[in-house]
Amino acid sequence: MNAENIITIFHGLSKDAVSYIFDNSQNKTYEKNQIIFSEGERSGELFLIKSGAVMIYKNIADDKLFLGEIGPGSCFGEMELIDLGPRTASVIASDKLTVSIITKKTLFQLFKLFPQDYLILIHNIAREISRRLRLIDELLVKIECELEKKNITLKIINNEPEITLKG
Repeated sequence: MNAENIITIFHGLSKDAVSYIFDNSQNKTYEKNQIIFSEGERSGELFLIKSGAVMIYKNIADDKLFLGEIGPGSCFGEMELIDLGPRTASVIASDKLTVSIITKKTLFQLFKLFPQDYLILIHNIAREISRRLRLIDELLVKIECELEKKNITLKIINNEPEITLKG
């Protein structure tokens, strides 16, 4: 199967727009355990996994908190393109990895040349971020239920997480 056909954020885009994106993206290969990017960095790039897989993790003190693993057809690095903030997690190749890298410049040109496709792409990226947020919400509910058994509450107050011991 052609990689362009499995990239979920491309659903609904015209063939011309998808061709434009891939013609203007950089293909790169990473070896197993090679760092793609680190939490806190800025680059303005979106990565599309053509083959292989990546592990996503956050650095917590001197440890790594594993967040997930994604493979062919998935994307990562999309949040920075939407919110313009630094990377919120680190990504490492868990296998030999081939990606297409899409820059902000390519997306801007897509907007100028294929405005309808650009809107669909941004909608698809937002949908993917929303899907991931729903998964995190479900996980937080499960964690909160377990913490509640230990008289610990987990809340978000003024956009900051807060942990409270009861009694």
